[in-house]
Amino acid sequence: MDRFCPKCGSKGKTLIKNLCETCFWDERIRHIPNNLIVKLCRSCLSYLQGKKWIRIRKKDPNSVALEGTIIELQRNIKIPKDTKILNIEGSVTEWNKSGLPKKVVLDVTLASEGASSSLKRDATVEYLTCDFCQSVASGKYEALVQIRGEGGQLSEESRKTIESSIDRFYRNVLKDRSDITEIKEKDGGIDIKFLTSSKARLFAKKLSEITGADLKESAKMMGTDRMTGKKHYRTTISVKLPALEPGDLVSFKERIFKVLGHHRGKLILEDVEDHKRRSLSQKAMTDVTKIDKADIKRVGIGIRSGGTVTILDLEEKRFLELPSEKISSDLREGDVGLLINLNGKEKVIRRQ
Repeated sequence: MDRFCPKCGSKGKTLIKNLCETCFWDERIRHIPNNLIVKLCRSCLSYLQGKKWIRIRKKDPNSVALEGTIIELQRNIKIPKDTKILNIEGSVTEWNKSGLPKKVVLDVTLASEGASSSLKRDATVEYLTCDFCQSVASGKYEALVQIRGEGGQLSEESRKTIESSIDRFYRNVLKDRSDITEIKEKDGGIDIKFLTSSKARLFAKKLSEITGADLKESAKMMGTDRMTGKKHYRTTISVKLPALEPGDLVSFKERIFKVLGHHRGKLILEDVEDHKRRSLSQKAMTDVTKIDKADIKRVGIGIRSGGTVTILDLEEKRFLELPSEKISSDLREGDVGLLINLNGKEKVIRRQ
């Protein structure tokens, strides 16, 4: 007796799990959706996955549309456990009047029970404006981070630190969607607008850990939702960078240190003579005094004679004599050092 397919009744065909090839694959293909709708942001080409906008890290609209379609297909596939997807490829087949992808066709290859089959699935691309782009267009923001330096002005070194901090924040925290809607120069500092207060607080905290900045937060009520009665606030976080920056020379307990930077709110210093490092808490920082550049001169180290050393003031072109104990032990004749006037006491150290 010839074997037949119990579903369609066909005879003389190869059976897979007691079904003919056509019926076997029909059972599996029906779990793969067709006529998909893929939604992209018309401004930034982000992809709407459920209720969340996802940034697809491709700039070409065709590549974005294709990847978004593949993701959407994979999200909605519910195939039997004995079936695997070997490959998904596709291409854009239609474009709208603006030149953006409108139709995408996918080629899907399946494998099951040692056999394989291919099918095509269509998708239509629709365009909306994501929440982020709507907020940017309308100027909406929930929190403002105001970064200012000592005296209101930011130094070049501080600006570099802020730029690298923003870059790291984009890479490590804002992985899917950017929460920063605007960055602009203002009053000698930098203002950064955030869609959410939580991200603004996190950024300000990380910047404070790196720079030792002082943080102050305030909130202003912007209105009340008529439907829910919920009050809406806008948060402002003031980030005041400290006067001390990497490379500055400071005095602490009658010794001279070079500022290396800040780490988790602590000031990191290096002793200019023994090169030992130490970290100071916020409380201990009050005993640190920045050495004014006017109190620092470049000098050339001359001849040691008895208990004195002859030095040449390279700015004023005059010779001075200082006791040997005021000259750093690692300086030799011919070296260039820094003459520092520290509270009326002179000290020559190796140039930093």
